[in-house]
Parts: sequence; structure tokens; C-alpha cells
Amino acid sequence: MRLVEVGLLIIPFAFMISFFGGLQVGMDSWRIVDLLLANPQIYMYYIQVIVLYLIFPPAISLTLTILGYSREKEFSKKIFSKWPSIIIGGIPIIFGFLILRETYYAYYNNMSWLHSKGIQRIDTPLLMIYGTEFIAGILWLFLGVLILYFYASQKLG
Repeated sequence: MRLVEVGLLIIPFAFMISFFGGLQVGMDSWRIVDLLLANPQIYMYYIQVIVLYLIFPPAISLTLTILGYSREKEFSKKIFSKWPSIIIGGIPIIFGFLILRETYYAYYNNMSWLHSKGIQRIDTPLLMIYGTEFIAGILWLFLGVLILYFYASQKLG
């Protein structure tokens, strides 16, 4: 298999790993404030889960796809000129947008609740958790946009 094929083949598996692994963080977003109030050091666990499940899978796929595209130009033209590239690129865009939207609303709601109660001591750990999750959403968006760019450049060029 070529590097481009491996990179594109990893995307569905990366999506499944990120989706089900990200549920662990997303499910706790309603109680993350209580957990941080009880143990402020638990934020490192959440950052570890976000990096492991939401950042590494698209980063590996993105790296392999870019390397394969730059090394194997002729073969990449065959792969990215087919219509499944639109689907393979559209799924990460939608997933990245949903991560960004959910992260923004969860952070806003948790910070509003904290400031209404006058609690200030867990602002930084909460920002670190949601900031890391926001980076994961941006990475998924970038992966999808890059694949669609490759597809468009093959169709137009």
C-alpha cells in the first residue's frame, strides 16, 4: 500500500477512535466542574484522554496523507480525483465543527456557572481542558479541508 492510501484508510478508524474516546470527555462535561472542585489535579487525566483519543488519530492520518501526497504525486492524482475523497474529507469537517461547537458551549456554560457561584480557583484547569479539546476540533477541521483541497486541486488542475 502507498502512503496516501494508508493515510486515507486511517481516517475512518481515527474517526471511530476519536468519536468513542471523545465521548468519555463529552459525557463528563456536565460534571467536570464538580470533579475539578473535588480534585483540581484531575485535569491532567482529561488532557491525556483528549490528546490520546482526539488529537493523535487525526494527526497521524494528516501526517501520512501529507507525506504521501508530497512523495507520490502521480499516484495521489489518481486517489484524490475520485468522488469518495469528498466523503472522506467531509466527515472530518463535520466532526471538527461539532467538536468546536460542543467545546465552546460547554466551556461557556461551565464558566458562567462558576462565576455565578463566585468560584475562581479552577478557571485555569478548565481552560486547559477545553483549550486542548478546541485544538482537537481545529485539527479535525484542517484534515477535512486539506483532503477537500487535494480533491479540488486535482479536479481543477
